[in-house]
Amino acid sequence: PPPTPPPTDLPEPTEETVTKIFFIADTPYSDKERYNLMPNHIDQLEDGDFLVHLGDLMYAVKDRCREGAYSIAAEILQKAKMPTFVLPGDNDINDCPNIQHGEDMWM
Repeated sequence: PPPTPPPTDLPEPTEETVTKIFFIADTPYSDKERYNLMPNHIDQLEDGDFLVHLGDLMYAVKDRCREGAYSIAAEILQKAKMPTFVLPGDNDINDCPNIQHGEDMWM
């Protein structure tokens, strides 16, 4: 059978019916991003319902998956003015010198 056409009688979106979600990823990768770019960006995010970080909280080649890199990213994200969800990326687990250590950082 042919696909069902979308409904045509949907109400117009309003502030009450729209969910505003911000997405970021692949940051902070450097000290400049850790101490300037990312904190300033997070501070400027307003009126969102959620913030989602899609992973890569550090650059595995440089940061070597050290706990401090994750701690700094967590401190920055905790300053968001909305609920924040974080997913691990390849730099957070697979690209770590020790994959088990990368997984442990997320458990």
